[in-house]
Amino acid sequence: MRPRSCTDCDIAREIQDWEVQTGQLPRDPNEKAVETPDDMTLFLLIGQSNMSGRAKVPDEDRQPLPRAYKLNRDDVWVPATAPFHFDRKSAGMGPANEFVKRYLADHPNETVGIVPCAVGGSQSATWDAHGEGKIGANFRRALARAKVAKRKGRFAAILWHQGESDAKKPESVAAYADRLVRMVQSLRKDLNAGNVPFLVGELAGPKAGRRAGYDWDGISEATHAAVA
Repeated sequence: MRPRSCTDCDIAREIQDWEVQTGQLPRDPNEKAVETPDDMTLFLLIGQSNMSGRAKVPDEDRQPLPRAYKLNRDDVWVPATAPFHFDRKSAGMGPANEFVKRYLADHPNETVGIVPCAVGGSQSATWDAHGEGKIGANFRRALARAKVAKRKGRFAAILWHQGESDAKKPESVAAYADRLVRMVQSLRKDLNAGNVPFLVGELAGPKAGRRAGYDWDGISEATHAAVA
C-alpha cells in the first residue's frame, strides 16, 4: 500500500467536510426483504451523483420493476423501486434506471440484481483501489457490497459515471486515468469477474450548461486513456 501524501490528506479533509454537510435518503418504511433467484444478472453502479441520479422520480417508477431487485443500504435484497441509490437525501432517477429497463426488455428470461454504490460529490480519490482511510473508502464499500451480491449471481457489467468533482483540480485530473485503471483492474480481479464490461458515462461540458473553469476535456481524455 502506497504512503499517503499531503495531497491525500487534503482530499481526506475535504471528503470529511462534505460528508458532514450531507445526509442519506431517509429509509423507506415499506421496504421489505425478499427472496431472490441464485442466478441473477448483476450490475454494479459506481461514481458520484451523475450515476446515483438527482432527477425527480415519477410515480410509476416507485413501483417495483418486474424481475429486478436492488441491494439496499443494509446489504439486503429488496424489490427494485426508484430511486436505486440512497447516498443523499436528493437521490432520484439516474442513468441506471433506463439502462435496467432496457436490459430487462431485451432479456425476458433473466432476473436483474442492482448493486447501487455511487456517492454524490465523491472524488476519484475515494474510489482509488490503493488508498487507505478516506482515500479509497468508496471503493472498499463498493467491493464489499459487490461480494455480498455475487452470492446471488454473476456481474454482467460495471457502470461508472463520475468526474465533475475532479475536473476543478489539475492534480486530480492528472491522477484520474491511473486511479480509474487501478479501480477497474482491482474490481475485476477481486470479484473474479474476468473482463466484465466497464461502461462509462461521459461528462457534458460548458456547451451543455456545465460549469465554466472546469477541465472537462482533461477528464474526458483521461477517461478515454484509461479504458482504451
